[in-house]
Formats: sequence, structure tokens, C-alpha cells
Amino acid sequence: MFPRRVLLLSLLFSLVSHGVLLSTVPFLKVNLPNSQKDALFVKLEDLPYGQEERGITETPPLEQSTGKIAPEEPSEKVLSLDSNDRRYAPYLIKIKRRIERIWTYPFGAYRQKKGGINRVRFTLDNKGNLVATRLVQSSGVESLDRETLRAVTQAAPYDPFPPEVRLTYLHILATFHYRIL
Repeated sequence: MFPRRVLLLSLLFSLVSHGVLLSTVPFLKVNLPNSQKDALFVKLEDLPYGQEERGITETPPLEQSTGKIAPEEPSEKVLSLDSNDRRYAPYLIKIKRRIERIWTYPFGAYRQKKGGINRVRFTLDNKGNLVATRLVQSSGVESLDRETLRAVTQAAPYDPFPPEVRLTYLHILATFHYRIL
């Protein structure tokens, strides 16, 4: 009988003490380094409907190439990184996740509270190699533009095209948002 009584008293004491501790949490003031005013938002966005097929013709302020130039062949396609086409969407999701793991907000731009939106077009061959990268719309902030190109370049090589993607080259258009909330 005695051990059961001790067990019940211990359980009751534990419940009361935990209840008291949990009830004080709302009254605690904790200075977290990531307060809402310092929050930043970085997002890849889909192009408006139809723009992925028309292409973008702005002259880029920065250009980067990996050596080879992708020839214009009939087995090429231009897609937005967020395309919903069932044949390409699973592959594009993998590419997007790979870029997002590498992509960061440049410290200097963050410190100066600079944001912007830029667009990049990059080309992959069917083995997943990055063939070309071109900034097609600048954010107006050179460090943001450079970071976009760096993220796309360092994420390479990408996975080879899946069997259902019967292309020689895939041109991908991606929009990068840099915003400090």
C-alpha cells in the first residue's frame, strides 16, 4: 500500500509543478534574435501564365556561361521552374529544392535592407549538366543578381532528365524574390 501512495503523491507533485511552470510561459519575455522586424523572405515564383513560352527579352546586366552554348534544336523546351505540366513538374520540383538548399540572402544586401526581384534563364542538357545561365531581368541590386546566378550554378550538376522527358535541352525560367519583412 505504501509504494502505491508514494507513486500517487509523486505523480500529483509532478502534475502540479509542471502546471505551474507551463502557466508562467506567457509571462516570460524572451529576446529572440529573429524578431519579426528582422524577418526576411526569399521566394522562387512562377512566371505569369504564357510568359514561359514567349520568353523574356530584357538585356541582362550580368551574364555567366559554363562554356558550351546550347544549340537550338527541336528537342528543346522552355519552362517555368513552377510549371504544372505533369511530364516535367516532378523533375522541376527536384531542381527547385536543390536551388533552395543553396540559395541565401546576401549579407550586405540584408544589412542595407535591399530587396528586389530578378529572373534567370538556365539551360540543362539531358544528363543534368548546366550548359548556360543568364540573368534576364535584374533586381537592380548587383549582390542579389550575383547570388541568384551563384545558387543556380552551385546547385549543378542536376539529376539527369527522367525517361519521360525526351529532350536534349531544357531551358528553365525562374523568378527569385528577395524581400525583408
